[in-house]
Formats: sequence, C-alpha cells, structure tokens
Amino acid sequence: MGMNSHLLGQENDRTALRLIHDFGWLRAPELGLLIWGAHTHHIKYGERILRKLAARHLVIPRPLPAHSGSAFVLSQRGADLLLESTGITARSGKDWGETLAGVWVAPKWWRHDLLAHSFLALLSSQGYTVIPERRLRRENAVDKLPDGLAIPPDKGDVFWVEIESTRKSGRNMDLMARALIKVALGKAPTLSRLKANQTMICYADGATDERGYRLDHRARVLNALQRHASDTVAVCLYKLSLKGLAVTDFSGEVVTITRDAVKQRLHQWRTLWCDTTENLEGGQELILEGLLLSVWQKKNTLWRWQVEDTHRVGQDGYPLILEFGEALTRTAAEEALAALPLWGD
Repeated sequence: MGMNSHLLGQENDRTALRLIHDFGWLRAPELGLLIWGAHTHHIKYGERILRKLAARHLVIPRPLPAHSGSAFVLSQRGADLLLESTGITARSGKDWGETLAGVWVAPKWWRHDLLAHSFLALLSSQGYTVIPERRLRRENAVDKLPDGLAIPPDKGDVFWVEIESTRKSGRNMDLMARALIKVALGKAPTLSRLKANQTMICYADGATDERGYRLDHRARVLNALQRHASDTVAVCLYKLSLKGLAVTDFSGEVVTITRDAVKQRLHQWRTLWCDTTENLEGGQELILEGLLLSVWQKKNTLWRWQVEDTHRVGQDGYPLILEFGEALTRTAAEEALAALPLWGD
C-alpha cells in the first residue's frame, strides 16, 4: 500500500531539510530538482515546500543579489527537527552571509555555490547520486575537496566535480590541477568512502571576471593540467549553459592531456628568478644544475638570453657561454631557455 499524502508530506519535509543541510543552502528550483527530478512542476513543488517550511520557522529565506531569487538555510528549529526525526546533527544557517547596517549581504562565493548547486541538482534529476562539497567537508578532513562527487545511474564511475567560475590565483589553480591529475591517474583520496576515478571539470560558457573581461576557463585549466601532468591522462570537460546564474544544460568532451616539459620548466622557474649581479637593464638570472640562466632587455627593446656554465671557463677567461639568443619579449626569452635540450627532465 502506498504512503498516504500526510506521511508523504512529512517525508518530503524531512528530505528537504536534509538536503538544505547537505548543501548549506538551496533555492526552490534546485530543491525541486533534487526531490522531484525533472518533473514539469518541480519548481512549483520546491516553492510550495519551502513556503511551508518557512511558515513553520524551520528555514530562513535570504534574498540573493542579481535577481537570483531566495536562498533558504536551516533555522535552529529546523536543525533541531532534523536531529529529532533523522538523527542527523545539523546547525542553523543563520550566520551564512553577514548583516551590515541591518541589511543582509550574501557571502562573496554565493555565485560559485549557485553554479555548483544547480549543476549537481541537474545531475541528480538525470539519475546521478550527488554529494555536495558542504557534506564532503563535514565528513572528510583533507585539504583539497571537489565541489562535489557524482555517481551515474550505472554506478560504474565516481566523478570528481570541479566548477571553474572565477579567476583562480596561481596557488589555487595549481592545487586544483594537481588534484585533477591524481584523479585521472587513479590516485584520488577516498572521500566519504568513495574514490573518484573520473573528472568532471565544469566551466560557464562566456564567463567574465569582475571587470567584465572574458575568462577562458577551458584554456586556463588545460594549461594548468599540462604544467603538472607527469604522464598522458584523459580528463572530462563540461561546458555549462546558464539561465541567469544557474545551470540549465551542459555538454561534455574528453580531452587528452600530454606532458608539456617547457610549460613545466617555466612554472618551476617562476619563483627562482632574481635580479642580476651585473648591470643589465631589466636583467634577471637563476642558477640551475650549475648553469647560470640570464635574461635582459637590450637598448633596441629586444630581449637577450644566455646560458653560462659556471664550472667552465671560455677562451676569454669568463664562464663558458653554452647557448644564447634574442627574443621579442621576456616571456619568449624564457620559453627559448626552457626549450633548450640541456635539461635532464
């Protein structure tokens, strides 16, 4: 015999509270997808259940910027009910964001969270089992976590989900690239008793930064992966289509990453350069494996580069120059040095 409407309503209420706890916050469209899948009226159902929970003071609505609707977090009463009815220890989300001069302000990362939540909810509506970052963070004490884990209906793979939405710093990009390479090589950490074996690197089509400049997340991610790849690996990239700031569709591709020794050397050298001891305009140098690498700008604006062997002396009585050349830019000069067949890696 099927569950009667009252019991079903109670079950949906508990499910909604648990999902808000798992994600940290949710809007009606994403909650509707997570509970009712791709049902025609999933948004209306999500709105209805959140209105009911708000009327019972189990959730707190928060207005998102950019006409993005309302986010709902658990109230203390909602957290208490979740513990009482399911045994799940939860916390109120009343401190999510901050209040300035009596006005609630969303945290800076809310756009990224909305992309991640809406993408995971869309996967869920297609039969995937999804675990969001907020839940992973509670259950695992590791430094680098994905934006979520996703398991397809056939249970054959576990996808490590990364959402690229902002211009990452060099350090954060390196952390992400190393984590993705580990996943692709079968060396991912075990998270919540799951070990990811596939990547799901997601980026918004036509994304821009805070200044309005276009961000080519695909190219930036692939360059970072090439810098860190020690072997040939395959990764899955997903281009996200948005309506407003939420994901409505996606398309995927498999990209083979090959090791780029020049990029890796340039990346390793970037913190080793120091000002030259000689009076060379704009000159910098670094010592590597007993060799002195130098770059400096000539008066005609060309950049000169050379490699000296610090342990050998040339006929002129100075350190032996092994290689030298000119380039139009500082970057091109460094690339020429990195491409020389002198390095043992």
